[in-house]
Amino acid sequence: NRPKAQVAADVRKALRIYVAIGETDTARDLLDQLETLAHEGHGTDEFVNLLDDASSYDPAWEREEAEIAAARCLEVAGKFEDALDRLRACFYRYVASGHPDAMADADGIYARVRSFPLPAERYSDLTQRLSNGAIETAPPDIRPSDDLDPGSPPAQDVAKVHVLLIGGDDVQAKYRHNVRSKLATRSPNTTVDFLHSGWTSNWSPYVEETRRRLPDCDVVVMMRFMRTTFGRTVRRLCGEQGVQWRSCWSRGQGGIVNSIIAAADAMRNQSGK
Repeated sequence: NRPKAQVAADVRKALRIYVAIGETDTARDLLDQLETLAHEGHGTDEFVNLLDDASSYDPAWEREEAEIAAARCLEVAGKFEDALDRLRACFYRYVASGHPDAMADADGIYARVRSFPLPAERYSDLTQRLSNGAIETAPPDIRPSDDLDPGSPPAQDVAKVHVLLIGGDDVQAKYRHNVRSKLATRSPNTTVDFLHSGWTSNWSPYVEETRRRLPDCDVVVMMRFMRTTFGRTVRRLCGEQGVQWRSCWSRGQGGIVNSIIAAADAMRNQSGK
């Protein structure tokens, strides 16, 4: 029955000890607890500050995981300016890498920050970077009601690809029918199943469900803002089973559809079909 702010303080102390002695699995569990508490508004600033110091979490989490976790906590707390600053650092690192997957992630971050209730000039540097040809941006999809222009009629002779979308909550669950309808129009040989994990602290059953479903899919699309340790576990499972995965940064229907199609097309290009 102790105040949760005190619980968070005690967990932070324990985390430093377990990181220092190399107990990585326990450190991940403690980070997961702190992330939960931060999303509930307990020790949020302290958790975000902790994630500024890699020695406080490495190697339990990676730098990118810490940055995105911090951005998500700030977003939930309504501190969109601060969340933007965190995502800006990721954006420029992705662009600098030049890798196609990283470029897609940078594009996803741009779509994400456009959904923030901030004036466009706050992220005009990102817009300028895109307009300079760093990335070919996808159509905007920052609102659930977006209707994207399907463009040219889809080819009918492309290979069938089955996608497993992991992440999202009850809001994204309501999009299932519309997402499938849009796929039927824009990419009829792409099908999708959903595993909406929400933000529960009891994510172990979703790990087992992921393990069960992976053999039946061709590629995984992971919604990028999910429980950090759960996401890490899913990526590990994908690696173990040889299933590729791609990120989805958007919360809206349009962005989810774009990510699914991009993942399916990448699989087809890789296989030459």
